[in-house]
This record gives sequence, C-alpha cells and structure tokens, in this order.
Amino acid sequence: AAMPPVQRIIGYRRILYFTLLLATLGFLVSPFVFDCIKTEYCTATNGLLDPLLKMAANMLPDLAAPWIKVLRNFPNFFYGLIVFFAILFVLKARLWAKTQWLATRAWAVLKK
Repeated sequence: AAMPPVQRIIGYRRILYFTLLLATLGFLVSPFVFDCIKTEYCTATNGLLDPLLKMAANMLPDLAAPWIKVLRNFPNFFYGLIVFFAILFVLKARLWAKTQWLATRAWAVLKK
C-alpha cells in the first residue's frame, strides 16, 4: 500500500535528475550555440550581474572564458539559467525531504 507513493517519488526524482543533466549539458554547449568560442564574436553587454561575471572571469582559468562570455553577452540567458537551476534545486530538496519522510514511515512500519 505504501509502494505507489514511493514509486511516484522515485519517478519524479529520475525526471528531475535527467532534466538537471540536460540543463547542464545545454550550458556546456552554449558557447558553440551562441558562437562565443572566438572572442571577437561575443561582446559583453552590461547586465545586472556583469561585475560579478567580470570578477569570475578574472579568477577562473582561461578555459572557462567562453562560458563567461556567453553569460556576459546574453544576460537573459544567464538570468533564466539562474532561475531554472534554482527551481530544479528547490524541487530536488523537496523530493529528497519527501523521500526521507516516506523512508521514515516505512521504517516505522517495519519496526513494529
């Protein structure tokens, strides 16, 4: 009787995992999609968090430069990415708490 909610939560966590994986992959290929591999094609616009991105670009190795350029050149993509990842991590935390609650409940039944 307790298995359908557990299976549903496991299914949600699986979907969430693959969504997070695809979002990360999308971010990794973004310099190629937005053609920001070469510096002359990607110029920075002054977004709200541009000083933070400048600081990150100065602190990180040059290998990270194309991703920083994408975020600086396309602030809407950057803000959308922040919101999307925040939503995914909140959902992950909620599903983890639900999993713990179901596991505690199942353990209490087994201990009787």
